[in-house]
Amino acid sequence: MDFTIQTPKSDQRVPANIAHALGLGLPEIDTSERSLHIVANGPTAREFFRHRFFGDTMALNGALGVFVDHGRAPTYWAGCDSQEELAGFLKEAPPTTTYLVASRCHPAVFDRLRNHDVRLWHVSDYPAAGKRRVPCAVSITLCAAMLAQRLGYRRLDMWGWDCCFSGSSLEDVGEHHAGQGELSATPEPIEIEIDDEPERYISTSTWMCEISDAQGILPVLRWCGTDVVIHGRSLISAIIPEFGEQELNRKAA
Repeated sequence: MDFTIQTPKSDQRVPANIAHALGLGLPEIDTSERSLHIVANGPTAREFFRHRFFGDTMALNGALGVFVDHGRAPTYWAGCDSQEELAGFLKEAPPTTTYLVASRCHPAVFDRLRNHDVRLWHVSDYPAAGKRRVPCAVSITLCAAMLAQRLGYRRLDMWGWDCCFSGSSLEDVGEHHAGQGELSATPEPIEIEIDDEPERYISTSTWMCEISDAQGILPVLRWCGTDVVIHGRSLISAIIPEFGEQELNRKAA
């Protein structure tokens, strides 16, 4: 059975209605322009501190070490991994940061943050009776983006979200984290070629799954009214260029 949707409008009528409504000077219900800089732990995370930035910041996992190395404290730190190793990223946890800790995290994380400002959140892969949950994704970066949208942020500037090593060949793999180490062993590196790009990227199967997840999640965030901008040289912005800084700047020009 086929259904046809028909609405009582024309291509000319709706723009005219919008122009009329805007001309009335009425107050808007959504004027939020809150922005958040989310700093993941990829090699390019260090580039964040080479730019002038304003607004709130959120460090993910070991990216907290990048802030500490620069004598800075992020507005938030966020983590959702269940491994006890996550607590190792919090050895020098700044006292002024608000720590957004998922309920699925190991007790050692909460012990390490006993004297800090900790706020609890929940991920949808496990039940939390009577609690609102953030949709589950394959990485803290994607979960944090959806958490930020829940917190009311309408622009997310992503730094250090690379999904690739710093090198450009299997013989020169390079770094994979800017700050403190990782939660688990890094899978075997793989070489990725992008159409019309001379440079190759070195990634892993895990990071490619993350990019695949992002291809579904980022358009939904945009549809919900939250803009996402991925900064720096990264495999993810090469595969999803419509969210990359260079592509967005080109369209704006």
